[in-house]
Amino acid sequence: MAVLLLILLPLLSGCLRARMTMGVSGDDQVTGEIIVATQSGAQVPPLTTPRGIADRVSVRPYNQDGYQGSHVFFSDLNFAELQQLTVLTSLGAGQYHLGLRRTGSTVKLEGSVNLSTLRSEGADVQLQINFPGDVTATNGIRQGTSGVRWQLPPGENSILEATASYDDPGTRGYQNWLLLVTVLVLGASAAVVLMARKARDTSAPGRMAG
Repeated sequence: MAVLLLILLPLLSGCLRARMTMGVSGDDQVTGEIIVATQSGAQVPPLTTPRGIADRVSVRPYNQDGYQGSHVFFSDLNFAELQQLTVLTSLGAGQYHLGLRRTGSTVKLEGSVNLSTLRSEGADVQLQINFPGDVTATNGIRQGTSGVRWQLPPGENSILEATASYDDPGTRGYQNWLLLVTVLVLGASAAVVLMARKARDTSAPGRMAG
């Protein structure tokens, strides 16, 4: 699954700021933002919000610290819907790849970003992700127990890897149902025992008077 990370990689005539921050919820929903901006008058390509997720993605102008470009906000996207962010622009194809996939209670982030043609002067390229569970392995910089950050160096092809562990939301309903059934069975068993005791007490003969 490819996810938009660096929209402006081909536009290397000016200093580049490309930052992606995202958080994954316990329901495997992803919310975050992408900043893509340049200095020195480099033009930012127009960004178009994909129709399928238009209600959860917005694009606003970005102007800060001498950088101008676009600020993309997205919310409540599942892992598959993240792929639609790649159609914001056709530029940069083949220069980045980022995927999130689940296997049981493990979620893996795997990706690569090719910055081999990016000048080092003024480059600021970052990716940060936060999971709802502990990060068990990564080649990035740990941020507490559940976050990872990568500062991607210009002139290199960077590999991104992170593994986090938390419950599969698809099995959570079954676990809740199993807990409910267990409670009901225990409650019914206790009621049967109580009724049996009452029946025994009422059927026992009274003491004879001395």
